Amino acid sequence: TTAPSYEEFRNMDTDSLWTSEEMAKQVQRVHIIQKERFKDEVFSFNSKIPAEKIAQYCETSTEAEELLKQAFSQMGLTGRACNKILKIARTIADLDSSELILENHLGEAIGFRGIDKSYWK
Repeated sequence: TTAPSYEEFRNMDTDSLWTSEEMAKQVQRVHIIQKERFKDEVFSFNSKIPAEKIAQYCETSTEAEELLKQAFSQMGLTGRACNKILKIARTIADLDSSELILENHLGEAIGFRGIDKSYWK
C-alpha cells in the first residue's frame, strides 16, 4: 500500500477507511501469521527477530533489496537500523498477506524510520 498525498488524505472518502474494529481484526490476523511462522522459535513476533535470523525471515524482492541498499548508503543507516526497517517491512508485508517483502513494503518502513528520526527525538 502506498501512503496518500496530503491532498488525497484531506479529500479521502472516510467510508473507505478501516474502523477500529477492522484494524483490530487485521492485527489479530497478523499475530496469528507471526505465531505460526515462529512456532519453532523462542520468539513469536517480527519485532523480536534476532539479527542472525533476519535473512531467514525477512526475505526481500530484488527491487526491495535495491531500495534498502540505496537507503543504507544515502541515509547513512547502520546495520542495526536496517534490521529494524526489515522487521517493520516484514510486518507491513504480513498485513498485505505477502510472504516476500516487496519494494512498497520496504518503502513504507523506511518512511516510518524517517518520521522516527525527524520527529521523535
